[in-house]
Formats: sequence, C-alpha cells, structure tokens
Amino acid sequence: MILLKPKTQFLCDKCNKTITNPDEGYVQWLSNEYLQYYGFKIVHHKSSSSLNNKNGCYFYNNNSDLNDIPLEYFIGDSGLSLMLTFLNEKVKLGKERILDTNEYIEFIRRLQIPYYEQVSHMFDLHESYDERNTVSPDNLKHLLECVNIAA
Repeated sequence: MILLKPKTQFLCDKCNKTITNPDEGYVQWLSNEYLQYYGFKIVHHKSSSSLNNKNGCYFYNNNSDLNDIPLEYFIGDSGLSLMLTFLNEKVKLGKERILDTNEYIEFIRRLQIPYYEQVSHMFDLHESYDERNTVSPDNLKHLLECVNIAA
C-alpha cells in the first residue's frame, strides 16, 4: 500500500486516485437558497485529472449553486483559519453558513489531521466506540502501520 503524505496528498472524491500535491486539487461545494454551504468535495483540478471527459474529476458540473476554489486555499494554518471562519459565519435569516456541521467536520479532518485522509477511506472511523481517541494522529498512523504489516 502506498502511503499518502499527510496534509499534502489527498484522495479525489470522483476518481479515487491520489492528488499528489495541493496545486493539483480543487474543492467544490454547493450553496442553498439561504447561502448555506454543503456537499464539500476534494477533486483533481481539470488539468490534473486522469478522466477523459470534458469535466475531468469535477464533481458538480453546470450547477448554478456551485462554489469552488483551489485546494491549496484550505491547506495549512491559513486553510484552517478559512474553514473555521466558514463554520462561524451567519447568513440569511441568521442561519449558520455550514448546513451540515458533521459533514463539514469530516471535511476539516480530511485536510487538517495527519493520516486521517487515508485511514478514513479504509475504515469506518465513526463506528469506533471512542472517536476522540481514534482520530488522533498517533492512532491513525498506528492503524496504517498495522495495515502495512498485515499486507
């Protein structure tokens, strides 16, 4: 098994292949009539996609509610700051900017917690009896090491 470089390499939500560095990736999401965000997807930028179609790995196509920016905007300390700002914003009628907090936390974990991206594609981490400890970087790394030894 090839290990992803934590917080640098990600798995595309469309083709399931590795996005080898942030400048090859894009983040797409939708917004509803209240301008709430949902449906966050990490995908290859069209120029880096291995899919031979007009939209490449883009998940949402021709959708007027589409929002997207380069993956690198969500990486590192600046990326975490941006994601937390979204989480804290209010929009129309005082609604939260993020429609589904659990979905969004999963998105943050994929981008910000070392080893989470790869392990979350191998195991259902939400079935754990103690999610707090399961998603710690040390435990995630240990799970990957165990899988490599067994392979």
